[in-house]
Amino acid sequence: MEGHRVWSEFYDSDPNPMLSLEFRVAGALLGDLAGQTFIDIAAGTGRWMTEALRRGAIAIGVDLCPEMLACAARKPGARGRLAQADVHDLPLADGCADVVMCAFSAGYIERLQMAMAELSRITRPGGRIIITDIHPEGRRRGWTRSFRTGDRVFELESQAHSEQHWIEAGQNAGLTLAQWIEPRFEDPEWIIFRQAGKAEPFATAREIPAVLIAVWRR
Repeated sequence: MEGHRVWSEFYDSDPNPMLSLEFRVAGALLGDLAGQTFIDIAAGTGRWMTEALRRGAIAIGVDLCPEMLACAARKPGARGRLAQADVHDLPLADGCADVVMCAFSAGYIERLQMAMAELSRITRPGGRIIITDIHPEGRRRGWTRSFRTGDRVFELESQAHSEQHWIEAGQNAGLTLAQWIEPRFEDPEWIIFRQAGKAEPFATAREIPAVLIAVWRR
């Protein structure tokens, strides 16, 4: 968790092509959330919780890292809607959520099956669970979860969950896979790569799926 504590200081301000791509695609899936209960699991700095509030949801964010939650609490409407908890043991009632989002966190979860069962538990029948993460193909190509601050580079420890592992974990939790989306970097991300002085790596990175987005129905 040490890496996330450090990352919290500039997570929202550091341009990130992964977040750009994921937000464009997953954001289009959410639609109008007016009156719905939206739970942002592993919420980090609360970017999806804040978006859900903007779309009219009753939104709650849960994360294990207190520094990330402190950043989330500074966002409009977020204070009083945050809880520190582990994804394997959520302090939430059965069937309380219409939509559950777990963004870019599956790779940090060692017991994916247990976590999926918990996400299923808090989702109402007919509700949606949206999970996003770095695509497994990227990991197979040597992509890492890392960031730089000053002269230091932090590489975050993560799990190598395969596509099949994702699918089996959801099915074993009693969920139905509704959508399976594998977007690649496009022009909006090219701008971020170019600004970071990484125009050359972009040409290779765009050739494979960068993000995996799975939408499950309870």
